[in-house]
Amino acid sequence: MDESPHRYRPLNTSQLHILTSLYRFRFATSNHLSQTTTKTTQIVMNRRLSLLMRQGYIGRNFEPSYFATRRPASYFLAPDGVRALRATADPQYHPAVLKSVHKDATASQRFIAHSFKVFELYQRLTDIYGPNIKVFTKSQLRSYHYFPQPLPDAYVRLTNGAGERHYFIELVAGYEPFLAQVGRVKRFIKYDEDGDWEAATGTKLPQTLLLCDYWAQAKKLKSYADREVDDFDRDDSPIQIMTRDSITQQIDQLS
Repeated sequence: MDESPHRYRPLNTSQLHILTSLYRFRFATSNHLSQTTTKTTQIVMNRRLSLLMRQGYIGRNFEPSYFATRRPASYFLAPDGVRALRATADPQYHPAVLKSVHKDATASQRFIAHSFKVFELYQRLTDIYGPNIKVFTKSQLRSYHYFPQPLPDAYVRLTNGAGERHYFIELVAGYEPFLAQVGRVKRFIKYDEDGDWEAATGTKLPQTLLLCDYWAQAKKLKSYADREVDDFDRDDSPIQIMTRDSITQQIDQLS
């Protein structure tokens, strides 16, 4: 039976929201997506995802072996989903990102797991700070030439009684070689020294938050970063290093 998307009615608001979330985060579980939609249970979300799969808008990574390890299925944009977003002509969907999404069907498990962490960070921040926080993912930053390159995992704007604070957020996996982690520190310090942000926006450079998987990793990387900042003869550091679990406490202190 022909189940081409053209046999179905146009995407409704909830379906477009799902596709947009997959554009923003690249991969998500049913649980992730149900929590970003008000009053949507996971059962309802599973039905919506099944329909979008039948229509060819999204794909899924799932094997029977996932049951034994309680590993969730991961969803991603399929070619027809990319075409649907492109057809909206909405500038929020960057052509280069839509082109790169075609590779998601063969993405590594590490990339998928990293995408999950970014999604979960977004959920945690929005649950705590609500409408006072705006989180922009790497996909949403592609149009802005003055951001650090490679792009950070997220750019965050938080409004509170002290005004508005800005943050670059980078997730640093525990399995990364230490030299690679050091490279991230050097990249953000150099970006600070170059002054690209101030020149383009006329505003103060956002604080960079490097989020590590565990405390010992964060302690070791922070020790290196502190020495690096001293070498630049600075009084303050443009980088704060912490674990993912401690981010909200750190943001509250920095605010």
